[in-house]
Amino acid sequence: MNSLVLSNRVTVSKRNESWILYNWKNGEFADVYDKTHPIYLCLESGDNKLRTLQNLNYEDFSWLCDKDFFVERKKEEYELANNLCYYTMNQELYLIILPAGEKCNFSCVYCYENNPKEANMGSKEKEAILNLVKNVSPENLHIEYFGGEPLINKNFIVELNQEVNNIFSSKSNNPVYSMTTNGYLLNINLFKKLYAQGLKNYQITLDGLEEDHNKTRILKNGKGSYFKIFQNLRRISSLNENYNFQITIRVNFSDEYKSQERKVAFITEMRRYFRNDRRFNFRFRPISDLASINNKKSGSAIYCSRLNASKIQKEFEDLANFHELNLADISMYDNKFAYTCYAGKPNSFIVSPDLSLKKCTVALDFPMNKVGYLSCEGYINKNENWDMWSQDCSDLPDTCSGCFFVYQCSGNACPLANMFNGNRVCPDVKLNYSHKVGIIIDQLNLLNKSE
Repeated sequence: MNSLVLSNRVTVSKRNESWILYNWKNGEFADVYDKTHPIYLCLESGDNKLRTLQNLNYEDFSWLCDKDFFVERKKEEYELANNLCYYTMNQELYLIILPAGEKCNFSCVYCYENNPKEANMGSKEKEAILNLVKNVSPENLHIEYFGGEPLINKNFIVELNQEVNNIFSSKSNNPVYSMTTNGYLLNINLFKKLYAQGLKNYQITLDGLEEDHNKTRILKNGKGSYFKIFQNLRRISSLNENYNFQITIRVNFSDEYKSQERKVAFITEMRRYFRNDRRFNFRFRPISDLASINNKKSGSAIYCSRLNASKIQKEFEDLANFHELNLADISMYDNKFAYTCYAGKPNSFIVSPDLSLKKCTVALDFPMNKVGYLSCEGYINKNENWDMWSQDCSDLPDTCSGCFFVYQCSGNACPLANMFNGNRVCPDVKLNYSHKVGIIIDQLNLLNKSE
């Protein structure tokens, strides 16, 4: 018994009058509310190592051990070393495809891409991708459509989906498709067509209510885009429950979103339409000043400072949680590698219209981002940059191996930041873990309530 210690994956935080032990490895938590319980007394005294294990009754201790709250340290270190290995391409191939390159029908004020690159993918690129899938023959395939705006080249997407589905017709697993789109072209008929092919996961951005959204997400002709996007979302939401899809509504916010009144107005409107539709969830992110072209028309960059980012995000999440909206980030907190950037995974890469291969979608023109090219025969030709993006998980520093969040981020939450800083950069979620634990528990209760 004395050889057991509190796991490095467990965080301890006070919520109301309870102590919460949350295990980030498996998503289990213990709510210690009995003020006479030995654990409660131990935590109240400031002993967060819980060294007084001999005072626990057998039932409590047995459950906590079964759920890996208390572990043998050497065994925990051994399991970490053996479990933090990425999927190989043969196990899972993750392709991020740019059907229209960086071409877009929007001119967002904070866009970091050079939209003049307007090459569309066609039959040549389609065959190269199909040959790649055949050559690798992965057990699992995930295709993410990205841009620019991928739906500008919707015919290519429809054709590629159909032929990929034909390749997988004799396999036990179906391909997984997802798309990051501005939603402007995603009318109900196109949505149904893509759904029938298996494309059921989307991320679509609304930067607040119409007045706020139309200041940042502007059409090429200078007009606002909110009305049509929201109309498309409402029509998709009207589909019956047999349509089992997931749409993440992403909200990008700047320093200007300090007003609580504006946040409340937006969340209240979202609650009105999406509270009872669990197929929709929300993600809140600060706008980063990722390029000098940010707000190039006015010359004044629109972004959110690090000083305000965590506070505003917390306020948005608290409001959404209070109004019983689903939060998209919950699945990223208890799934292996869920907070590891796709750019850092050796089985993941971007396919551009010129068949060059890249890693990071927010640094498309960064010289080190080009890691090779795809031949027309479907073979990957890597260059010297490829290995720079994927760091070895078997040799983590002590700061990572002893961290509660290591299974989620594996020290590679942002490989681009790692390269710029010369070391592994921690994700911001670590700074507010007690708040995140409260959100996770509330969201789990919300999901159980809706079942």
